[in-house]
Amino acid sequence: MNSRFYIITLLLVISVRADENFVGRWEKYLKNDFKTGLTRISFRNTLYATGFLAGMFIMSYSDESILRGVQEHYKGDLKKYFDVTNELGNVRITGPVALGLAGASLLAGNSRLQDAAFTSLEALFVSGGIVTAIKYIAGRSRPFQGNGAHRYRPFSGDTAFPSGHASTAWALVTPWVLYYPGIWTYGMLIFPAGTAVARIARNAHWATDVIAGSLIGFIVASALTHWHRDSAQPNRLTVTMDGTQLRLQYVL
Repeated sequence: MNSRFYIITLLLVISVRADENFVGRWEKYLKNDFKTGLTRISFRNTLYATGFLAGMFIMSYSDESILRGVQEHYKGDLKKYFDVTNELGNVRITGPVALGLAGASLLAGNSRLQDAAFTSLEALFVSGGIVTAIKYIAGRSRPFQGNGAHRYRPFSGDTAFPSGHASTAWALVTPWVLYYPGIWTYGMLIFPAGTAVARIARNAHWATDVIAGSLIGFIVASALTHWHRDSAQPNRLTVTMDGTQLRLQYVL
């Protein structure tokens, strides 16, 4: 165990003692996320996913030319920028960072801050699970393997499609942008975008890999943010007209 693990653990222990209100709220989020996620498994959404994959396959015929174009510009200040943003997608770095932010947010006693940090952390896990499953099913070769853009061997151990770095970067940043919309947070999106391009520039992924990974991270984080914000809404009393009768409804 390294010192970073102990620091994060200590921070979480202190945080839990500092604010206990988050426990029930986050527990409710997790339960609702599981239930809501199951309702999203439908024939229509399966068709959408199939259409998306078909679109990615068609677009993949441009992967090799895009790869060459991006790598031609991988130099100078752009190279420095891509090398930095590349690390934003490294889960060994962003995982502890997201966990530390979640723990630190509890010290603030601000529910919106806490929820943004929790949603970011959860999005990392959920998108990571989805991406990992697809990777091993697809079995796509990476650019540096020299097999071209259309080498797919399911369960072979090849893991190009989709990009885990791109998914991780978008999952980490998106909840913060949605919980705190504004010019400064929107500007943060250049970092996950840089991560996606960096994966192409560094010969680790094809363009369709990073597009798919980015969309998975963004969609998962956006959905979780939406569900959590809806779930956090206070109870309210609504009045509706039902024919000639006045009906009161208590909405949870």
